[in-house]
Amino acid sequence: MARNLLEISKRRRRRWAFIKFSAWILAALAALGGLASLFYIPSLRLKTISISGLEGVREMELREELYLELSGKYLRVLPKDHLLFLPKKELEAVLRSKLRIEEFSVEREFPSTLKISVRERKSWAIWCRKEAETLKECALSDKSGFIFAASPMFSGSAVLKIIDERPDSYLGRYVLEPEKFAALTSFMGRLESKTNEEIATLEVKSAEVLNIVFKSGWFLVIDLETDFSRALENLAITLNEIGERREKLEYADLRFADKIFYRFKE
Repeated sequence: MARNLLEISKRRRRRWAFIKFSAWILAALAALGGLASLFYIPSLRLKTISISGLEGVREMELREELYLELSGKYLRVLPKDHLLFLPKKELEAVLRSKLRIEEFSVEREFPSTLKISVRERKSWAIWCRKEAETLKECALSDKSGFIFAASPMFSGSAVLKIIDERPDSYLGRYVLEPEKFAALTSFMGRLESKTNEEIATLEVKSAEVLNIVFKSGWFLVIDLETDFSRALENLAITLNEIGERREKLEYADLRFADKIFYRFKE
C-alpha cells in the first residue's frame, strides 16, 4: 500500500513539473509573440522611400530594388522594413552597385520615411575598347577616368573620346590610376590653352604609352612618367620654331626630358 502511494506521489510530481514546464514554455512563446508584434506596428514600419538626385526611370528602378531588399524578414519573423532595424549595410550595398552613383547618403526620418540623397557621375568622355581597328565596346567616363555606363559611340568631335587598345573591359573600373589620370587631365587642359588647339581623342596604346590627338589632326606621344610641366615648356618652344609648318605636323614625342622628336606628314 505504501509503495502504491509513493508511486502515485511521484507521478503527480512529474505531472505537475510537466504542467509548470509547459506553462513556462507557453508564457515564453506568448512573450516572444507579443515582442514580435511590436515590430509590426504600422506607424514604425517604412512607408516611403524618398530619393533625390535621380530622375525618371533610374529613380523608379532604384526605389523598386530598395523595396525588394526591405521586403524580407530577419529569422523569417522580424520585418526588415521596421525603422529601428533597417538593414543599412544591405541598402548601401545596393546603392554602391549602381555605377552611375558617385556619392550617396541614407537617413531615417521618423515615423515612416527613408531619405536617400545621391549624386550621379557626370560624363566627361566616351571610352571605347579598340580591337583590330574595330571598336568593340563603348561606355561613359567621368573626369576621374571611372567607366560607369554603357554607351553608343558618338560620331564627330563634340565629345572627347578615349580609345583604349588594351584587351580588357574597364566598365566599373578606372582607365588609369586616379592620381595619374588627374595629372593627365590637368596637363590636357593646360595643353589646349598653351597650343590653342582642341583635343579630340586620348588613345591608350598600353598601360604606359598614350597619344593625345588634336582636332587639327596631329598628335602627341606621352607616357605616364612624362614631366608634364617641362614637356609643356619644351613643346611651346618647338611649336614656336615650327611656326606655320605646324599644319603639316604629324606628331611630336614628349617622352624624353631634354628633347622633342617630331615628324611632318609626307
